[in-house]
Amino acid sequence: MTIDCVGRGESLRFAAAFAGAGSSGRRGRPTPAKATFLKLIFATVILVLLANPSLADAASSSIIPEGAVWSYFLEKGKGPRKWNHIGFNDSSWLKGPSGFGFGGGKFKTRVDALRNAGTKIFVRHTFLVNNPNRVTRIMLSVISDGPFVAYMNGIEVFRSTAKVTETIDITGFAHELFPGGNILAIETFVGNVQNDSFSFIPLLEIVEG
Repeated sequence: MTIDCVGRGESLRFAAAFAGAGSSGRRGRPTPAKATFLKLIFATVILVLLANPSLADAASSSIIPEGAVWSYFLEKGKGPRKWNHIGFNDSSWLKGPSGFGFGGGKFKTRVDALRNAGTKIFVRHTFLVNNPNRVTRIMLSVISDGPFVAYMNGIEVFRSTAKVTETIDITGFAHELFPGGNILAIETFVGNVQNDSFSFIPLLEIVEG
């Protein structure tokens, strides 16, 4: 049994694993008394965490890793209105794991249409934050063979005009975060349409202290 809760995930997963530990013994099931005891321990841990959220939130993090599934859209131009805002409906967009690209580069979602002059790829991914006031670090890592612009909740946080492989500290934009759902949106395009290959791999890590 796994209980995943942003900010309390690790503590709750430990509690859930402990509560279920007796269910895989040699006879397959714990005794009624032992099962009741484990349930009481699990319930007590949950109550303690709920009553003292600082214990669980001491070092929580949200991560968008390489290979995460993004919503993406290909277009020549500026993209749909407010495409980089949290309330935008991207249900009609394509879905695919990062990175994105064509040719012999490092990618998991092939987008050959990027070879066309002026075509951009617009990508979006949501992430959760418990308490923006407790955020201590926001690191945006991007591997891109072309220029890109990154937005967080519609606010531009970084712009590159050339090929880049870089980790960017954007902690200064923590005040733009919302409690709960947030959006990281990035637009990028091939700088040279004669390129034989192209790769674009975005990653994000947010740490709450």
